[in-house]
Amino acid sequence: MEINTSGFFSIIVHDIGQVKSGASNFFVVVPNTYSINSSAVNGTISPMGSTIANYGDTVTFAFAPKVRHHFDSLYVDGARVNDSTTQYTFTNVISAHAIDAYFSANPNIPPLFTSVLSDTAIARFDTLQFQYQAVDPDSGAITFSLLNPPSGASIDSTGLLRFIPAANANGINFVVVQVKDDSLIFVNDTVKIRVNIYGDVSGNGGITAYDAALVLQNFVDTTMFTSLQKRIGDVSGNGEISALDASYLLQYSVGLISSFPGGLGKQQQVQAILSAFSFRIEKSKEPNQYDLYISVNKPSQVFGLSMDLGYDSSIVIPNSFYKTALTDSMVMASKFFSDQVKIAMAGINPMNNAGDIIKFSFLLKDPNYPKNALLFTMKKFILNETDHTNEIGGITLNVRDLAQLPTVYKLEQNFPNPFNPTTTISYQLPDASSVKIVIYNMLGQEIITLINEQQSTGYFSMLWNGMDNSNRKVSSGVYIYRIEAVGLQNKRFIDVKKMMLIK
Repeated sequence: MEINTSGFFSIIVHDIGQVKSGASNFFVVVPNTYSINSSAVNGTISPMGSTIANYGDTVTFAFAPKVRHHFDSLYVDGARVNDSTTQYTFTNVISAHAIDAYFSANPNIPPLFTSVLSDTAIARFDTLQFQYQAVDPDSGAITFSLLNPPSGASIDSTGLLRFIPAANANGINFVVVQVKDDSLIFVNDTVKIRVNIYGDVSGNGGITAYDAALVLQNFVDTTMFTSLQKRIGDVSGNGEISALDASYLLQYSVGLISSFPGGLGKQQQVQAILSAFSFRIEKSKEPNQYDLYISVNKPSQVFGLSMDLGYDSSIVIPNSFYKTALTDSMVMASKFFSDQVKIAMAGINPMNNAGDIIKFSFLLKDPNYPKNALLFTMKKFILNETDHTNEIGGITLNVRDLAQLPTVYKLEQNFPNPFNPTTTISYQLPDASSVKIVIYNMLGQEIITLINEQQSTGYFSMLWNGMDNSNRKVSSGVYIYRIEAVGLQNKRFIDVKKMMLIK
């Protein structure tokens, strides 16, 4: 007899020809194996499908959600159980079972920017590059794009933004960067990019005299420029901010020029030519106050000038600076420090005439200062963008002599002598006079006329930089300098001295 199912059974035993009813014996038949059926919705379960377990076995099922899903519920033999979210174990299996795991879809989380560009400003001739970065919390793929981008803006598949402003770009541009996941969920980031035109250091979208004023203020350290302002303010293209840049901006603002030497349509830069300087100190009408005049001789094509004038603060009390008739039309900026003053000036038209360019008013702390004291030092002197600093030394005019104006004409020996590369020639005039100072070589050939103009009574100093009338450096040797002054009633003074240039 073979029994294939489990359960309780009754067996009737009888003799042939006789029937006996009733249960004579009872016994249980138990099979050797059982089936456990498993399934997972929106996930996996292992083992999967129908699993055969032996009588009394222990069987564990592990389950997990698919991507972007999470555990929802677990049912065993039709009843919900809360034992675990990752596995379930059947122990001492003595019957068939069913296990079903259910998983639900996660809510879609939008992508996140991890690196974005802050609002910024660039010059029209710049190329802006920035690497945007973003992630998808759902581990999906992402794509970058721009929404209604300005001309010249693009972004690649990696998020690299490039912006090359158009030729006419000016002002604020809004760039909207969009990142999207593979479920088409997106987020946007908006950056404001200001495009500054060449010379527009104020950032107002145009070039005006205000930009020129800002350039001068930056030069004397009253206004600090950003690196961008320095680049777009350098319209001469020499690599730094100067008074000549301010002059170009002024000329552009009134329509005298239509482009800048440092920009497109590059023009030849203007070279300032100067043969000599002179300095003099005059007694002011105010008590114990004096005026230092700085003059230029034979300037040519000077649109901008700047200087750093140092002074001995133990002797000199600075008062103020004034423009002169020669520089009155120029824009000026200045700043006083503890022992020096910075000045910068720029104009629309070139300065081509000799004369005073600045007047520095000052007081003396001690009128009896040492005779060899160095009252003033020209630390920097720049015409346009040509540095003449090395051509100017200390100014040692003796203020005490001004207590009494000179009564005789006098030409001093130059100092230093011998010299290289510059020397100072000092002289005094008892009357307002027409003054001419000429330098000759030993053959009597004229090298340069340092000055030829009317001057007032007083003490004067002039510097010669070793250049001739054509602005060429002269060779080493002995030179003669001659003064001729014609004063009141045609009173004439002539004197000649020698000096030596050694290179």
